[in-house]
Amino acid sequence: PSLDRNILLRRGLNVASFDSAAIISFLRTKPIPESTKERLSVYISAWIRDFWELFPSLPASIVTLDDLQAFTLVPTSEADTFISIKYALSPSTIYISPSSPHRRSSFVESLQKLGIVVSPGQSNSPADTVSKLPSTVISRLEARSLTFTTFIDALHDLDRTGALKKSPVWSIDAQTRLASWIRHELSKIPAPPNKKKQKQKYLERQRSFNVLRSLPIWPSYRGGERETLRALTDPNVRILPQTIGVSVKALAPFLTNDLFFVESSSQAISRLSNDGFMSLSQFASCLTFPPSLTQSHFDDHYRPLLDSIMHLPSRDTLQFSSLLHLPRNDLQMAPISTFYANSVSEFRAAFQYQPQRFVHTKLRSTEFRLYALGLIRDKSPAAFEACCRAIDEDFDKTSLTDRGRAKVVYQWYNTELPVIASAKPSAWWCQLDRHAFVPTRGSSPRWLCDPQTFPDVDFAAKSLPHIVPPSKVVRDQYASIAWTQR
Repeated sequence: PSLDRNILLRRGLNVASFDSAAIISFLRTKPIPESTKERLSVYISAWIRDFWELFPSLPASIVTLDDLQAFTLVPTSEADTFISIKYALSPSTIYISPSSPHRRSSFVESLQKLGIVVSPGQSNSPADTVSKLPSTVISRLEARSLTFTTFIDALHDLDRTGALKKSPVWSIDAQTRLASWIRHELSKIPAPPNKKKQKQKYLERQRSFNVLRSLPIWPSYRGGERETLRALTDPNVRILPQTIGVSVKALAPFLTNDLFFVESSSQAISRLSNDGFMSLSQFASCLTFPPSLTQSHFDDHYRPLLDSIMHLPSRDTLQFSSLLHLPRNDLQMAPISTFYANSVSEFRAAFQYQPQRFVHTKLRSTEFRLYALGLIRDKSPAAFEACCRAIDEDFDKTSLTDRGRAKVVYQWYNTELPVIASAKPSAWWCQLDRHAFVPTRGSSPRWLCDPQTFPDVDFAAKSLPHIVPPSKVVRDQYASIAWTQR
């Protein structure tokens, strides 16, 4: 009764009014620290458990949670470690209810390793402190319940204060679980809206996700090694160009072993801002090709890479022109600049016995896409000389087919080459004298002539093989006239 209470207080006895001031004084004498975070003894932990068990029976007029917000009364996931109610509601903390599927120790551990404080948690006291928290405390903590938004807020708050641990030492299981959850939640973010005002808000939110770049949660590959999780800010990590729509796992055999690569096609990566993606020229410079391919590597790795490059806009394919390698029919690899278009009849004739001059038969149907990448299709003077050299090297004089080969190249020599070569010095034709490619009628003498009208009887009477260089059918003193006045 209030009468008895007033009498006791007036008599000066060692009795104080049971109000918020008395409770606060009592907490201080235990002592319960007034701080952000403290590790307490097992005894104090048990006392806090008993305090929370009693708290619901206290009249609200006597003490409120606001009166207690400075004291470390809220348990965390760290053994016997408590935080204040005020700190438990700050952006650096996250509440995970006991029934949450994320309550697994490995997931909670991964959050702790980043510097995030998880509340409420287990303690080493005889009973679980969490189960003693009154509903009024839980309802406040639920404002910091684990969502992707509260997680991002916690990272930003820790990063702002320099407390974010960007290189945590955690177990593979903990790292994998958290990384999978982050990427899954990030991929659920809707694509950018079309309306300008909404898009601006989206871009602001998108920039907030960039804090995730510094966490080792991104699947990366290097050569034939197994997948590892690394941060995008790692100096040895590169994000593939967005225009290369091939998985990094498929591309790994053709990428330099000096770097780790992350694919850009995943929805999670696409929700980040576009900063940090490789340019096509950077990507091209990282390509490296083995001397040969296996059939499975051709089908599963090389073909997707080549198809992706071939479908780029023509201005972009130029980045690969001097760096790309192509497979021959035997799957040996060579620079694209050494291959000729199979669609050009003169090339087919000249290189009939040199299949290494043509790309793998499975690529013939899309050969036209390789022209922009450096495959030789123009019938230039240099290409003609290569054809002449091929005829000279492997001509079979017993084969009628080979005589036909020589005729095809010689027809080019007679009709098209003079026009192409007209801009070159007159002595250019002499280079062709090194190669036998001009077909003859056989081994019989050229003709019988009158020494009176053609004094060089020896030149005219010589027997000729099946193919000869131009110098064998045109005298040197007339060569410049013969080839420049056609």
